[in-house]
Amino acid sequence: MQIFWTSKNQIQNCTPGTDVPRLAVSSSPQEWEKSGRTLFQNKRYLQAMHCFERAGLNREVSVSRTYYLREQARATPTTGSRQALELRQNAFSVAAEAFLQCGVTATSAREKKVYFRNAGDCFEHADNDFEAAQAYVEAREFGLAVKLYRKCGMFDEAVDVVTTHREYIEADVAESLLDVARLFYFNRNELGYISPFSMMYRLF
Repeated sequence: MQIFWTSKNQIQNCTPGTDVPRLAVSSSPQEWEKSGRTLFQNKRYLQAMHCFERAGLNREVSVSRTYYLREQARATPTTGSRQALELRQNAFSVAAEAFLQCGVTATSAREKKVYFRNAGDCFEHADNDFEAAQAYVEAREFGLAVKLYRKCGMFDEAVDVVTTHREYIEADVAESLLDVARLFYFNRNELGYISPFSMMYRLF
């Protein structure tokens, strides 16, 4: 075989005392990081996570793991059974919590917004509208937060978002919420409930 492969110029013969070519070298942390970022951009999150581990970049490992968790949640089958639905919701809840943690440790406002926005979306898929609304507030997605607070019947929170961030909310969303909230608080007042909503009338 040696003679055959030598005749084909497929191998290099080395004798004792000669320099043996270096067959492989260990990648540097910078090379692992570069590979990790390329893999992450191509949505190969699990492989990216391993590269970042070799590069010693713990934060990037966490981010890659978080996106991988969401990918796994999206891939969780829904067969229509209650058990399958619960598994899918639990998977999205885990991903949502991971995105929240990424948002807390984010180093820029842009990253923070992206992570909290993703957390809100995952919480919605987990059928946890209250947590989703809170995440959307952190992401400054105030219109989405108002809609979910309204869906939950949490008008104090919804009104607070509208009064505090009115300029960032679509006019029809804000007006619709205020109309429903007035009726809600009016009915509560009929039952003897004193609502702070009366303070709103001085704002509009």
